[in-house]
Amino acid sequence: MSSNLPESALTCDWNKKKDGLDPNSLTVPKKHRNALNANECRTFCEMKMLPGCGSYGFNSNSRVGDNNCFLLPSTLIEAEINLAQPGSYEIYKYECT
Repeated sequence: MSSNLPESALTCDWNKKKDGLDPNSLTVPKKHRNALNANECRTFCEMKMLPGCGSYGFNSNSRVGDNNCFLLPSTLIEAEINLAQPGSYEIYKYECT
């Protein structure tokens, strides 16, 4: 079956970038939210509750209501992620390849 998409079409998806990170140590704009699960945290980002949101951090080990979701900008880069302090959040970023 052939596709009508050009060969150069990008595939975009949410990719886990890092486990065990503390978003408080990131030097980018961020916003706390309370989420029921990682999917709800991602939805908050997609709704642009933080302008320019394209990354998020979720702590699956926290209780609901404990600011377990961090919304982060799409400009978050690997270098910033690698400099962050250890913590209990998984960081995801929307990327196209």
